[in-house]
Amino acid sequence: NFTNNPNRRDDFIVYQSYGKSITAAQKAILKVLCDHPDVLQKPEPLVLVERLTVNAIDLRIYYWLDGIQKNPLAVKSSLIRL
Repeated sequence: NFTNNPNRRDDFIVYQSYGKSITAAQKAILKVLCDHPDVLQKPEPLVLVERLTVNAIDLRIYYWLDGIQKNPLAVKSSLIRL
């Protein structure tokens, strides 16, 4: 309900190859989230292992933004690019 709380949560998946450090990937992504001016720090952004597939590890990225002041699609695009 945006009338009580304009903040909204969004998410996307990043695929991490096997043989690479999951922890390093999580830290790098979290740094991007924390440094991005449109991502709220409360509630905190999260980078979680969602599942293991045959070819990759799925990392689900969760973040919050001001849904009234910011364009959610533009913020997501910016984060994915970074």
